[in-house]
Amino acid sequence: QPHTPSTGPSLLERGAAWAMTTRNYSRLLPSSADSAAEGLKKRGSTSTAARERLSAGVARRGPGTLVTLHVYSVTRLSAIQRANGVLGSFGTGAYHAGVEVYGREWSFGATEDGSSGVFCCGPADCDDHAYIRAIPMAETRATEAEVLGLIGRLRIEWSGDDYDLLRCNCCHFSDELLR
Repeated sequence: QPHTPSTGPSLLERGAAWAMTTRNYSRLLPSSADSAAEGLKKRGSTSTAARERLSAGVARRGPGTLVTLHVYSVTRLSAIQRANGVLGSFGTGAYHAGVEVYGREWSFGATEDGSSGVFCCGPADCDDHAYIRAIPMAETRATEAEVLGLIGRLRIEWSGDDYDLLRCNCCHFSDELLR
């Protein structure tokens, strides 16, 4: 089943990914099970059941694992990087984003063969893009196995054929994963 991005503002619609702060995203990967369940109920995506299982585990686990948003200029072309420098002051630009958890950075891109667009690389090491910065988001108390299970489900939902520069891209995927 093709992925339909969630309703509501995307990362792009909320401004440049590098301008995000944990204050703006305090609902993401919360440290309390109650606020996690509340945020998930509002969302209503196809992965809600999986997320509820993950958030239910928050209360019974010890210290969490840091989740980090990595932000890149969408290309290594210096003209785009300069444009992002100017546009960034207005809260916009052309960016690539990936989410790091348990030592892997996860993101989404276009494919031409119908395969999943979800991929991983080393943290801050997405070769096609110019690295800008890391933004610590919050901690997750989900185990690595639980996170990989969620990634597996997202790999099925996020086909690379569905990639759209404005409506279904790496920033939308990062937003979805961070929820």
